[in-house]
Amino acid sequence: MSKIKAVVFDVGGVLLKGSMVAFGVKAARLLGLSPSLRALPKLRGLPKKIERGEVEAEEAIRELAGNVPEKTVKALIRLFVNEYKPDPQMARLVAELKPNYKVAVLSNTNALQANAYREKGYFRPFELCVLSHEIRAVKPDKNAFDVLLNRLRIKAGECVFVDNNWNTCRHAREYGLKVVHFRSNRQCFKALRRLGVEFSWPVPVRKRPRTKGKPKLRRRR
Repeated sequence: MSKIKAVVFDVGGVLLKGSMVAFGVKAARLLGLSPSLRALPKLRGLPKKIERGEVEAEEAIRELAGNVPEKTVKALIRLFVNEYKPDPQMARLVAELKPNYKVAVLSNTNALQANAYREKGYFRPFELCVLSHEIRAVKPDKNAFDVLLNRLRIKAGECVFVDNNWNTCRHAREYGLKVVHFRSNRQCFKALRRLGVEFSWPVPVRKRPRTKGKPKLRRRR
């Protein structure tokens, strides 16, 4: 069994909490439309185009907004950039892993959000950030994983990859990586430990024994 040398995280939905669906709902309301995604058909093709670097995110958002005042466009861009927020527990986990592993990011993202994350320091803890719009390859394409492994200088079996998208996890496993399909922080911590990733935090909390219901008081006769 290969020794684990690196732990790699997805960004949106794992390290940062938020979603494109939530952005779509907020964008619809800002534009005075129904919050249903059906009211924003252009949004469906937006993520992949901007994640591959085929279209600039700001240009795509302006197209999405249509003929609206500039202040509305800027408000949409702010929504888009600020949709995802850092998760303190996951940040703590990354700090715990750094002394013993290469810790990296592999993310389908875009220049607009990535630049904002860099300015806010979200990428600072990571040894390597492989971003789809920069390499012109999106997960789960094998090219994205090949770039990651080549830059980390490790074999697929020496890497644990954490992502909240099951399809991406399935492909990563086929490529030989060890995989954690992220569903919650606690589940992620347990899955990492099962794979042999060592870290001291969070300390497992012992469940308190269940106490039976209060004894019924006998009525006085």
